[in-house]
Amino acid sequence: MPAGTPLTEEERLYILTLREAGLSVRAISAAVKRLVGVCQKVIKDGKASCKPNHCGGKPKLTERDHRRIVRAVCGGSVGTKAIKDKLQLNCCVRTVQRALSNVDWLAYKNRPAAPLIQPHHQKAR
Repeated sequence: MPAGTPLTEEERLYILTLREAGLSVRAISAAVKRLVGVCQKVIKDGKASCKPNHCGGKPKLTERDHRRIVRAVCGGSVGTKAIKDKLQLNCCVRTVQRALSNVDWLAYKNRPAAPLIQPHHQKAR
């Protein structure tokens, strides 16, 4: 079932003032023309503004870490493991790679496997 339109600050304040005036929850919901449950939540919280809860865990990298990673990559051709060790980051290598993939102006360059076998090396085999 779809959610209704969110409450405005005026509606929240109106619900709280009606409750302080001594009206019941059903009378408030009839006056505001909102569901009883909505009015109950506003009264229970008791605040004019309600911020939504932050879901999920904390990010492993801060904005500062992101900037440090990008700055280290721009300095030269260094792998992600070397960057992680150099900056002493408390995350895995994949997290550093993910941070670099989110930078739109940074292009990934596939480095060839080194050392390459030269023709005179193949003849020596």
